[in-house]
Amino acid sequence: MLDEATGLDADIEYEELHQLAFHAMGSSFDLWVACKSGEAARMALSDARRFVDDAEQVMSRFREDSDLSALNRKAGQRAEVVPMLFKVIQVALEAASRSKGIYDPTVLPALVAAGYDRSFVDLQNDDAPFAAAEAAPQAVADQAWNLIELDESDHAITLPAGVQIDLGGIGKAWAAHRAADILEHTGPCIVSAGGDVTVRGEAYPGEGWFVAIKDPLCPERQIANLEVSTSGVATSGIDRRRWTRNGVTAHHIIDPRTGRPAETDLLSVTVIAPDVLIAERLALTAMVLGSQRALDLTENECATEALLVLVDGRRLHTSRFSTLLAPVGGEM
Repeated sequence: MLDEATGLDADIEYEELHQLAFHAMGSSFDLWVACKSGEAARMALSDARRFVDDAEQVMSRFREDSDLSALNRKAGQRAEVVPMLFKVIQVALEAASRSKGIYDPTVLPALVAAGYDRSFVDLQNDDAPFAAAEAAPQAVADQAWNLIELDESDHAITLPAGVQIDLGGIGKAWAAHRAADILEHTGPCIVSAGGDVTVRGEAYPGEGWFVAIKDPLCPERQIANLEVSTSGVATSGIDRRRWTRNGVTAHHIIDPRTGRPAETDLLSVTVIAPDVLIAERLALTAMVLGSQRALDLTENECATEALLVLVDGRRLHTSRFSTLLAPVGGEM
């Protein structure tokens, strides 16, 4: 029997939803887990947060004492790193290979040259000028990611001289993915980390988790509401992380072919894929490639759907995207 007040089946004993929200890795993390035991949920949420905090310490390029910063300082030398950093760099290099270098973790010199040389919070609050590069960093143009050497036997990495890594979105997506691994042992869960969302199981029997897609032209409203289970959702865009220095407007999505902020007709791309790491790679690649090639890319990827918002406000989506819309989803 359906309960008219909640819309839930009154004959089913539902799990309770437990939440934890915090800030990490430059984003707002929002974790939910469905579990009858409040104590078990609290322990799982605490463990997941502790993991994310550890991941930030390992992967942040804005912390001088992070493991990633230490590795970048040793470019040109063989360096042993902690297993977590080794794994994430493996994931990043696989994404670079699958995208044929359109996603490139070695864009850090280009990001710094464009002005993204401090955390985005500091960037917004700092009017200090920056010197834009006159030419694309050669390390990006030459696809230096393909020259990085990995030795799994002792977790050693050799970056070519002059090459530095930024794990950015792929690192955050990986942290969200692994946080969901922790929560999943306690119950169905969802981890939202800025534009990266990992979903495991169903919020309630027969009902997925709801994920809203915000309008990049008007963040106060949503343009779609998805109902998903056991999948990943990633949104990449140039609507938020933008800055102006010396009259020059730039953003954080670098085109490795030029070493400069991508010239694209897309404002944002949201991808729904089997897991958030696939979604993250495709969303960023789509942003760099532009709308027509992005639509072809996501249409041809197995079990993947996408919503594209162009800078002129038009929206495009893959052929089966509408099947993911919840009944209350926004108009397409």
